[in-house]
Amino acid sequence: MQRVLQVVNIMDRGGVETLLMNIYRKINRESIQFDFLTHPYDQDYLYEYESEILSMGGQIYKAPSFSQNLHDYQTYIKVFFRNHPEYTVVHAHNLDSASLVYMREAKKSGRYLIAHSHNTNDHGGILKRRMLQICHHIVRRYPDHFYACSRQAAEFAFGKRIASSCNCEIFYNGIDLARYHVNEIEHNIARKKLSLDVDGPVFGTVGRLLSQKNHTFLLDVFAAILRREPSSTLIIVGKGDLQTALERKAKDLGISRHVHFVGSVPNVPDYLKAFDVFLFPSLYEGLGMAAVEAQACGLPTLMSDEVPSLAACTDLAEFISLSADAEKWADESLRAYRESIGHRSDRIEQVRDAGFDITEIAEKLCSFYISHNSN
Repeated sequence: MQRVLQVVNIMDRGGVETLLMNIYRKINRESIQFDFLTHPYDQDYLYEYESEILSMGGQIYKAPSFSQNLHDYQTYIKVFFRNHPEYTVVHAHNLDSASLVYMREAKKSGRYLIAHSHNTNDHGGILKRRMLQICHHIVRRYPDHFYACSRQAAEFAFGKRIASSCNCEIFYNGIDLARYHVNEIEHNIARKKLSLDVDGPVFGTVGRLLSQKNHTFLLDVFAAILRREPSSTLIIVGKGDLQTALERKAKDLGISRHVHFVGSVPNVPDYLKAFDVFLFPSLYEGLGMAAVEAQACGLPTLMSDEVPSLAACTDLAEFISLSADAEKWADESLRAYRESIGHRSDRIEQVRDAGFDITEIAEKLCSFYISHNSN
């Protein structure tokens, strides 16, 4: 059996982590096993995917904090690669400052190193973003191969030269399409299942509660929607540091009775089936897989023009400029709702044709791992 080391921040329920778990569930674990080198905020906290990883035979390693104790982190990483020669392939998804250490040690110890870019920007202040740029520039020397979820994500992390090279590939983020089948009957069943006893339209979004996702603007949009259609509901799926501030803003706008923060959930497709329109006004995205999932589930999907065009993989996708005001977004949201009433159907085949089938993606990735296993 070949064991592949996935290097991540934490194995909580987020975009990168969910992608890895979707692949992990599909691979033949008798021939390939995933283990995870993580960089947790809390060594003792059990993150959402960790129990499932352990149940599937994976190992989870928790490195000490790079920022709080650089010496301990460097020692941990050196000892780790010395003690774990079984990892001939290292797949790095964490491209922040810690990569300056673990990528160097991975290469010094002769591992085949893959760097994987999942975003086109970074939340944080100017100094943090500048440090990330420097970090990206330094660590480009180490990987043997580069993956990115879009051309924009490749250029952001690796620069135009590497993004244009034969060592860099666009790696489509996949989903388990079987979970997204829906029709009008199943749409109504999903609403009842989630106890959505509402008569009006249900607008929704999925994503961590971070500034990147632009939930503050989303609440302004929904306030404008409510002025036009007072029976509307907004459901926000995801958790994050901004939840308290967002709840306060909803209250200040007088819309909190119509806004539901449901947190991180294991059954995102059930929520997508219950929604009527998906709103995705992100400030930036590596790809925007939540929008792809929404389209697979038959949702009219309104995205900001900062989301890569690759995410528009069906006839249900529309882009709206972030320079447009909340009133414009509200008008387009209600138009999309009215045009779709009564004829809900999934777009699974369109999403599959666009290359987002997780089964095909997992097979391709495992073949790549096997071809670069030096054992």
